[in-house]
Amino acid sequence: MGIISKDEHIRHSIVYIGYLILKEISMRKERKISIYDIAGILKRENLLNGEQLHYSLMFLYAAGIVDFEEPYIYIND
Repeated sequence: MGIISKDEHIRHSIVYIGYLILKEISMRKERKISIYDIAGILKRENLLNGEQLHYSLMFLYAAGIVDFEEPYIYIND
């Protein structure tokens, strides 16, 4: 699985899902979000797929953009 594949719709890519996660975190006052809230957001966007969510979070963590503190995900300063 690549970051973006020419064969998949951009809305289903891990980069787009990562964008949705970062957008939601940045809109929150406390600058963090729970994994349950992320699942709800992706379900609302009709994008809930456990594998895509897993890879999106791995991408954001590997890039040093987010960190985890169970059950929250927050943006690194």
